Amino acid sequence: MFKIAPPDALAGISMTPMTEAQRRRAKTTLDQVLAKIPAAKTSETSKEITPNPGALRVYARARSAYENRDYRQALSLVNQAIALEDRFSPPYELLGRLYEELGQQRKMMDAMRKAVERDPRCVTALYILGVEAMNQGRVDKAVTLLGRAYAVKKRAIDPGMRYLVEFQLGQALLRTGRVLTSPVTGRRSQVRARPGGGGVGAPSC
Repeated sequence: MFKIAPPDALAGISMTPMTEAQRRRAKTTLDQVLAKIPAAKTSETSKEITPNPGALRVYARARSAYENRDYRQALSLVNQAIALEDRFSPPYELLGRLYEELGQQRKMMDAMRKAVERDPRCVTALYILGVEAMNQGRVDKAVTLLGRAYAVKKRAIDPGMRYLVEFQLGQALLRTGRVLTSPVTGRRSQVRARPGGGGVGAPSC
């Protein structure tokens, strides 16, 4: 089953410092890669909307049930929220997390795709779809999806998720002969993340 690794699952990753010249070259490469990523396709549903207040209330109850590990109740509530407001992205992200917990991989991926259709900046959904593409050997697709997640403004992303996105984008770029440099640490990853389980906190869309 696909699991989103929590930040502490990556605590033991060893990082090799880069020289300043390597950092500049890698950063330039990353900028060039991101510049070539096509713009996300948008539709009426992906534009800024004011969600149905009733849907927001039901969604809040669904998240509470999810955080209390009452997945069946959360699933019932989140489907009610979607029935009230189909254009709102966060319920689909939550639906994907619930299907993950219930072991329904295909439904999880479908829900995450719908989350991205409604909000192309939904970082968690982009991350999951990107990692899945990489697992399937579709590295260019993974770079596109993870690159879109990486390009979202930092303040809009949970720090733990930001690190996971950067790490996995680095792995995808390494597979294509490119290197990702952390703008913060100036380091490049040399090992894979250890597997981990659990969620990543607040929704990203």
